[in-house]
Amino acid sequence: MDALAFMRKSRLDKRFLNDDHILLSTARKGVSPKVAQYLLNLSGATKASLEPLLPETYKNMTRKIKLEMYASERILMISRVFVKGHSVFGKTEKLKSWLSRYNPFLGAMPFEILNTTTGCNAVLDELTRIEEGILA
Repeated sequence: MDALAFMRKSRLDKRFLNDDHILLSTARKGVSPKVAQYLLNLSGATKASLEPLLPETYKNMTRKIKLEMYASERILMISRVFVKGHSVFGKTEKLKSWLSRYNPFLGAMPFEILNTTTGCNAVLDELTRIEEGILA
């Protein structure tokens, strides 16, 4: 699944990608567990590899009608990273390769720090630098 298909299927307001207020508003309302499935498809990751990034197990999330604010925010933030990553690298395989390599600016592999909002923001900042050709 590419980033555009993710946006269409998840029926999220596209502005959440660049607007923290929209993201916050969407997270407060809660997102459907289907958005977690779309994220799984977008990331190309397995449930087992994505689960440590999420505040609860994938199985528990899929049993709910709407996710709580914290889980919704995490899914939206990780989705932001993957949508941005797709726009920077173009292919899922290139993005997955970059996410799984140690990054000295981040002090870790980017994928490992997506379990916090601060980590997601740091990865987004690094993707923006790469996109703009500003390498450390």
